[in-house]
Amino acid sequence: MSDDQLKSLYELFDRLVGLPNSEQQTLIGQLQESNHPQIDSLLELLEVERQREKADSLFSQRLDKDSYQQWLQSTGKNQGSGGASDLRELVSCFRWDHESHHFFAGSYRIGKCLSFNSLGATYFAEDRTLGRNAVLFFPYLRSLASTNYRDNFLNSTKIISRIFHPNVATIFGIVEEGKLLGVSRQWIPGEDLESWLGKRGPLTPAQIALLIQRLAEGLSAIHDAKALHGDLKPANVIIPFGDSLTPVITDFGTLFARHIKGNTFLGSSVWQGGTPGYIAPEVSQDRELDERLDLYSLGQVLRKLLMQVTAEIDSEATNCLQCLADELTQENPNARPDTANLVIRRLVPISGRYENDVVNSRSFVAKRDLQSHLGLLTRRSVLVASATIVPFLLGRQTKAWFANRPTIKSHFIPGALEDALLPIEFKIPQTGVDLISLDDPRIKDLTVPETIYYADQEKFWGIKAAVRSVAVESEPLVLPQSAIHWNMVRIVVQCDAPPSEVCCELYVLPTTKDEQASRLSVDGINKQKWICLRRRENYFGGLTQRDLVGTIDPDLLAKCSELRFRVVLSTKRTWDGTGRPPIMLVVKALATDAVQAGSVCLWHRGEL
Repeated sequence: MSDDQLKSLYELFDRLVGLPNSEQQTLIGQLQESNHPQIDSLLELLEVERQREKADSLFSQRLDKDSYQQWLQSTGKNQGSGGASDLRELVSCFRWDHESHHFFAGSYRIGKCLSFNSLGATYFAEDRTLGRNAVLFFPYLRSLASTNYRDNFLNSTKIISRIFHPNVATIFGIVEEGKLLGVSRQWIPGEDLESWLGKRGPLTPAQIALLIQRLAEGLSAIHDAKALHGDLKPANVIIPFGDSLTPVITDFGTLFARHIKGNTFLGSSVWQGGTPGYIAPEVSQDRELDERLDLYSLGQVLRKLLMQVTAEIDSEATNCLQCLADELTQENPNARPDTANLVIRRLVPISGRYENDVVNSRSFVAKRDLQSHLGLLTRRSVLVASATIVPFLLGRQTKAWFANRPTIKSHFIPGALEDALLPIEFKIPQTGVDLISLDDPRIKDLTVPETIYYADQEKFWGIKAAVRSVAVESEPLVLPQSAIHWNMVRIVVQCDAPPSEVCCELYVLPTTKDEQASRLSVDGINKQKWICLRRRENYFGGLTQRDLVGTIDPDLLAKCSELRFRVVLSTKRTWDGTGRPPIMLVVKALATDAVQAGSVCLWHRGEL
């Protein structure tokens, strides 16, 4: 597809995506009747956009407190024998905010109840401090009344919070609100493996092998953390939208086992997790439990996938997978493979992908720098292009090119104090922004919510009037010579605009010593790409102050000598110059002709 055709497609997409559904369908019908050459590509883009924004429907419209409570109690999908009284008691403990008309637990705004069972309930939520979506699990209060249960819950959460892997949902932390005690984890927009299989056609043996291999890689990370999942099944595996073969393991079993390799610190006297048909037989046989418990469940998932195998294609590979499923589901755990790594080695020849050779589709959102180079991609179009245009329009070669570009791994930040705190400095002037102080007449007399605290010497880089988008770039930040184990990048932005009207993005450009020398040479051409660390919109409107927090891939950081940062501030409507600018970067003016905006935290190699 030519550049002109892409531009035409995105302009048409932007025209449609903001219309009411009735008007959108009318225009689509007119395009179909006229046999518009891009109608098929346009429909693909619209479908991905609908999938991406499904999370928005997981919050109710503005209701009164009682109506919202009833909505929270009725939106769950019952997966067990949880009583209605338990759910009502749980919901009654959420904190009601009279101004926003939403319930909260800690810093999380509570949304739809995704499921509930005999142990507790799971809710969709949004962290209002960090601006990210999450899934919260709350045990019922009757369970938390037991000191033994509470201790086990905290211990098992502490263990699984150490797991960081692209095929395992990340645990964010503990959530407390009054009598409530819960755990928050990463939200993955997608559908569970069971639903995904129901909508998909036959699978090839290589595709099945790759799915099971990646699940085994996730289990290997879990087992390395001295934990077991305990409830692996299709319903607890999410396939992200736009990525057909990157499964993510969610919803651990309670980990309350009598024995896990002889250790008793995890548990109660009985196993409280697992699903019939997927849980290993040794649980009911009162045997010692180890990694082979999860491998049995993996074998049952493999059997489920083999029911989808393409008929009469690569029967040798199919037979190998069937033999592996038979071994994994042996009643005697001693007859199964000992570890997930042994399973991975069996699958690599069939899948053709080495261990941890994973393309994370979420990293494709980082490719928005195409806008500055091509001058034709819009804000929405880049997002959907990353999920559709790459695999469907530009072909396999372009997809491989994207896969080989530097990607960002998600890493949880350790609790230890950082070893180094490096400021990010930006030179003045930079076009498109105004330096505003707290004494500026435009903002001096405007009210500020109690949730926003202004530090001394705090200033702002506000987007100028009549400007729709501006990018500011930092000075080079030289990294220390010591080996870096963890890192975190943080800047702060302030928004004052209607819902979904402004957007801010944080990028990084890592540079090695060789690339640095190439940039300084006369003929040197820097072929590096900006990597997106964080992107946020003001989904709810009003005056808010938010952190943009990102992590640079440590493997990439180990090769770098310096970093540059780019902050992009965008607004849908131009500002008229009165009141606060719709979006501002929080900065600190320095004695030189520069400002400091955010910082980089570094943890060196060693025990954390």
